[in-house]
Amino acid sequence: MRRQPLRCDFCGALQVADEYPTDSQGISFYACPECARLIDAEGWDLLIERGHAACSKIRPLRDDEKLVLRKQMEQLVENFRVIRLAPV
Repeated sequence: MRRQPLRCDFCGALQVADEYPTDSQGISFYACPECARLIDAEGWDLLIERGHAACSKIRPLRDDEKLVLRKQMEQLVENFRVIRLAPV
């Protein structure tokens, strides 16, 4: 069953503009206009930074938490890159 996009999977923005299907049956990633622009341009480091900054705005983070969050964002983007279907 396909889930309805509520937020950008990368930065949490409420406005979802694009769907990115994956090679995992029924799983898609959703992106706001800015994250979609970065994905389409393969601006992976900027996408990581955008997601990291968005999460950091939710609450102040200690330095060790910032490092963990950075690693998690890097892993999210890497996983996305691995399972994303090639654009048509």
